[in-house]
Amino acid sequence: EGVVHSETKHPLHPPASAASGYAEQRAEQWSNATAAACRSLGEGPGGVDAIALSGQMQSVLLVDVDGQPLLPALLYSDSRATAEASRLEEVIGRDRLLRETCNWKGAVSVLPKLCWLHAHHPDLLERAAHVLLGAHDWLYFWLTGEAVTDPTNASVTGLLRPWADEWAADLLVEAGLPAWLAKKLPALSTSGPAMAWLQPAAAARLGWPANSRVRVCHGAGDLGAATVGALGGTSGTYCYLGTSGWVATQQGDEAHDGRAFRVRAATRQRSAVLAAPTTTAGGNLRWLAGILWPGLPEGVAYAALEAEASAAP
Repeated sequence: EGVVHSETKHPLHPPASAASGYAEQRAEQWSNATAAACRSLGEGPGGVDAIALSGQMQSVLLVDVDGQPLLPALLYSDSRATAEASRLEEVIGRDRLLRETCNWKGAVSVLPKLCWLHAHHPDLLERAAHVLLGAHDWLYFWLTGEAVTDPTNASVTGLLRPWADEWAADLLVEAGLPAWLAKKLPALSTSGPAMAWLQPAAAARLGWPANSRVRVCHGAGDLGAATVGALGGTSGTYCYLGTSGWVATQQGDEAHDGRAFRVRAATRQRSAVLAAPTTTAGGNLRWLAGILWPGLPEGVAYAALEAEASAAP
């Protein structure tokens, strides 16, 4: 019925970043925050039927056979792979990347990040059992032991042929990556959200009994979930302001000219979301509010910033 019985949140440390384009975060922070949030509710799993997951997309996380991250996750805003992106545009071509995957965002795309990892950490790339592609991919793996991603997240990476529901494995090889790398990408939940039982060890981490019968649902990534919330299954346009931000429209499977990226919608099999993004939106506001009013609580600082903006001529 949509009734909120209780809610909680747990803060994360800001991602590590550098002027060279690095933007990374330890996946353990995501799982530790999830466990702390569940424990803070203090209710146990008695009234819980399922855990539904969404999260930021287009990250790269290497996980070994024991389920341990090998490196911090390279976040969606990480642009360290500038040289690799330029090389890919020369070798494969920007137009072909756009045509075959409907996504090319230069250095922040996943393909150049994988090339960067292959150049700088080839041993870890080979050692990885899984290459996960978002925060909710990691949480689903951490809770269920299954490596899965959703079509919205998969298509925003620029590694998917969206309407064929398959990874563009040949592009990985043409980019100079090993053929075996495609087999380390997560499975695609193309027939609906992936569902699996919460593992006993994961239940214990949440402070619940090991025999808790709770299903875990791998939902759409943040763009897909925000589009469902803003538009439902209808066509339309909306603006989202979070840490990142975008203006997006949901429509049918029309061709596009590459000025916005196109991803699979979460609501309809042959529906697409066209989005014009910025990697930092609310993040910029938080930085400015902290600079101008460093001693004020965040909400008060935002209100002061909005008041100043409203008073501007």
